[in-house]
Amino acid sequence: AGFIDCKASRQDMGLAFGFRHATTQRKGLLMRCAFSASLLVALLLGAGFAGAGDKKAQDEFQGRWKVTSSYADGTEVKGHIGALLVIKGDKITLAFPDAKRGAERNFKIKLDSAKNPKAIDALALDGGPKGQTFLGIYKVKGDTLTWGMSNEPDGKRPTSLEPKQGDKAVILTAERVK
Repeated sequence: AGFIDCKASRQDMGLAFGFRHATTQRKGLLMRCAFSASLLVALLLGAGFAGAGDKKAQDEFQGRWKVTSSYADGTEVKGHIGALLVIKGDKITLAFPDAKRGAERNFKIKLDSAKNPKAIDALALDGGPKGQTFLGIYKVKGDTLTWGMSNEPDGKRPTSLEPKQGDKAVILTAERVK
């Protein structure tokens, strides 16, 4: 299972929940999603996830963010556009635009702004990947958040926020909702 419960996504929401493109879905392959994302994205529980991480970075992350672009494995995923990330404290809730009530995904996050690029770890608190961590990187510039994360639990942390074909990453861009 990936970042989002992929079985439910194919049945209920199609691309609104899956991070793989439609061709992969049609082939019936298991989707490995990620978006706790981040952003998708949100991140960390258990002994290794104690504490909220970098306080200053966490403060700039706070608020409501609307996804304006999304890529999975380098392929644009239009079904994620309009998804809402609500970040409060060290928790992130991800809700897709046409999702059924209760289909949100929740994560606990830990930020490390001392790394280059800045690192974010997201622990899934529910859904298929519950208890699994997604490693990512992020950038906040003004009211724009760019978040890249592995689309597989415990996968390799991305090294770039530029989508690349076959990168096994989800790259989200979101604008702060005022």
